Amino acid sequence: MPDQKHIDKIKQMRPDIDLNLEHTKFMNYWIAKTGKDASKKDWGRTWENWMLNARVDKSRQEYKPGWQKRLEHAATQNQQYKASSDDGVFSIGR
Repeated sequence: MPDQKHIDKIKQMRPDIDLNLEHTKFMNYWIAKTGKDASKKDWGRTWENWMLNARVDKSRQEYKPGWQKRLEHAATQNQQYKASSDDGVFSIGR
């Protein structure tokens, strides 16, 4: 594992990633790597860069069917309409 300072920095900068999963990917990649590229001067910074470049797998996020997304969007629009009509912007027909 990297030093705690590197872990804390990444937790603050990238709360959206799964650190355990990304750390496993990092370890697998670098353990399997050979040649001159497998030698690093600063493994902590190498780990940080890996984490900073990690992509969030959107397929692992909570799935919502299209109808549910549309329903939630309509509810949000309705709330915005009600809030704007309460301040007198849409006062026609009252």
